[in-house]
Amino acid sequence: MIARIDKIDGIYVKRNDLNEFCGCYGGKAECIYRFIEQSEVKTFVTCGSRDSLQCEIVSQMCENMGYDCHIFLPKGADTPSIRRMKEHGRTTLHPIPNGYMVVVKKRALEFAAENNMTLIPFGMQVPHAVFTVASQTVNIPDDVKRVVVPVGGGITLCGILWGLSEAQRKDVEVLGVLTGGDAEKTIRIYRPMYNPISYSLVPWEEGTPTRRYADKAETSIGDVRLDPIYEGKCRKFLKEGDLFWIVGYHEV
Repeated sequence: MIARIDKIDGIYVKRNDLNEFCGCYGGKAECIYRFIEQSEVKTFVTCGSRDSLQCEIVSQMCENMGYDCHIFLPKGADTPSIRRMKEHGRTTLHPIPNGYMVVVKKRALEFAAENNMTLIPFGMQVPHAVFTVASQTVNIPDDVKRVVVPVGGGITLCGILWGLSEAQRKDVEVLGVLTGGDAEKTIRIYRPMYNPISYSLVPWEEGTPTRRYADKAETSIGDVRLDPIYEGKCRKFLKEGDLFWIVGYHEV
């Protein structure tokens, strides 16, 4: 299902947030759904922060599809995302004390391997997700010269670069707004190396430590409410004629 593009206040808006996959919405939901659909072992393990959109989608989707899942995350106070996941009978949460993400990811990887379960990688850092995103670029209007996209892990940006590269859209630049972490290593791995598309990265707020995903920017475009951890941080960078790539929305 190719997400439609609306024009709001002179800006093209890619509405991945309206696409539904097994009770979940957005571009990340599509990547996770395709991954689950193609996996042979139907018990899943993933990991993320205590506000992770990916973790919440995996939990909700497994609940709807009838599969068990295990979620690894740093130990700490319950967030709205954690409280919602606790309502799902097929989800087991694994809070990791003093859980830096490198430790959380390692525990999830080991647990999946030891128990013969399918790991849904942190940040969906797999080629499958890159090319799922790339397929969504087919309806970018000819007059678009810049795409603006929030960058968490970097996979969505890489998918856009691949789609534009395959379409020979050398006339389009991509601006990635860094919403929290350092995604440059992932982007170097998954971006197209041949027929590359011009892109740049900018921190959403000067002086904000890159690790602070939890900082929020509450805003909207037209009547479309933007995710405060991701899309909301892009709003101030948008110019007339841009295409704004919305991945999704989740309550935080």
